[in-house]
Amino acid sequence: MLHNQRNVVKQFTVSYTIATGTPQTTTVVVKSFKIPSPIQGWIYAHWRPSKAKRSFEYAKKLQTLGINTHRPLAYTENFVKGKLRESYFFSELIEHDFTIRDILNQGDHADLDIIRQFTAFTYAMHQKNVLHLDHSPGNTLVKKHGSTYHFFIVDINRMQFKKVDLRTGLKNFARLSNNLTIIKCIADCYAEYKQTESETCYRLLRQYQLQESQLRARKQRMKCITKKLLGR
Repeated sequence: MLHNQRNVVKQFTVSYTIATGTPQTTTVVVKSFKIPSPIQGWIYAHWRPSKAKRSFEYAKKLQTLGINTHRPLAYTENFVKGKLRESYFFSELIEHDFTIRDILNQGDHADLDIIRQFTAFTYAMHQKNVLHLDHSPGNTLVKKHGSTYHFFIVDINRMQFKKVDLRTGLKNFARLSNNLTIIKCIADCYAEYKQTESETCYRLLRQYQLQESQLRARKQRMKCITKKLLGR
């Protein structure tokens, strides 16, 4: 078990034999998405691709663009009475050393070189017209190779493929950290790549980060109010 909250993620070791008769072993990660509501299930069945299908198709597209992510293996869907019920996404395990969250959580003591390389990785995605809408701390895995770091994005069922301007690009970092040292590092690095003023990038990123923090706080208050009303 790797994750057991709204969605469930498990890994399995699979043994098989290839055509030459050589035995092989690989680790497969299976993500089971939360069962949708009846209305959502109808939408996924008739109008919008399921999260599992999007994960599979987006992973293939990202690979063609040279962006590191899971190697997709398959997806499967189970429909009941014209509505999606269960859906699963299968991929190979990404061997990694840590997530970007582990670095961001260090606050003022975070390794800014890793932050800069991560910003460069995100900027490169933006240059390829890729916007990861779940660009949160736990969704980037990191593998160290000498003095450089390779980054892999996961949880990719929410993506947009469109031109990314300065404001949209900076807003993509808003969920990552509220530490001013880290925000300044990201803003300076992104400004350098965009060939614009660091002060402008810092002001915009700080604005988006504060908006994101306020939104999370409102959602948390509403959740607490709902629980009280329901007597939980």
